[in-house]
Parts: sequence; structure tokens; C-alpha cells
Amino acid sequence: MAKVFYLDPIEHLSGKIAKKHRTIYCFRKASGAKYTSNQGLRSTAVTSDELAARNKFRICTDAARLRMQDSTHSAADLALFRAQKKYSTILGFLVARAYSKYDDSTQTVIWD
Repeated sequence: MAKVFYLDPIEHLSGKIAKKHRTIYCFRKASGAKYTSNQGLRSTAVTSDELAARNKFRICTDAARLRMQDSTHSAADLALFRAQKKYSTILGFLVARAYSKYDDSTQTVIWD
């Protein structure tokens, strides 16, 4: 009997093939490992902690976007952004600042 070997037409693939597919193809350069993971639908309900984290993220990103549109603070924010090296976008920098200025009791961002 003949031996049949399947030859991959592509050496490796990373990510999804199509938006509707739930299979994600992964490749790790360091180890050369190739594997897949199936991302199914969520089987548990959203917890209150997750809802609180989503709400905090929404509030902080909205506050950062409003801060970017405010011309009175743009020069100072831009100077602070250029002085740091951690964040590559000003929106990411302002969202991080909004997280640090977030008040849990009122669920708002207090900039000053």
C-alpha cells in the first residue's frame, strides 16, 4: 500500500480565514508551534464585575475623546503625550489618564 502524506499548501497561517469562522489559526515564531482554537459562543451570563469594567471603559474612552476635542487642553495634553514613551497614540494616553482620574463613587472622570 502506498503511503500518503498531506502537504500543507501554506507553511503557516495566523488569524481567521473568514469573519464567520470560529476557528482561529495560531503560529508561535519562537517555538514553531502551530495550533488552532475554536472560539464558540459564550456559555455563561455576563457577571456584574464584567459589566462594571465595560461601563468604566466606556466612560473613560468617551471622556478621552471629549478631551481630545477640547481645544483649551490640547496643547498641555500634547506636551504630556510627547514627554512619555509608553503610549503610541494620544487617545491611548488620554484613556490611561482617564482611568487614573476615574472616580468610582460618581462614575465620572474628574480631570482637574
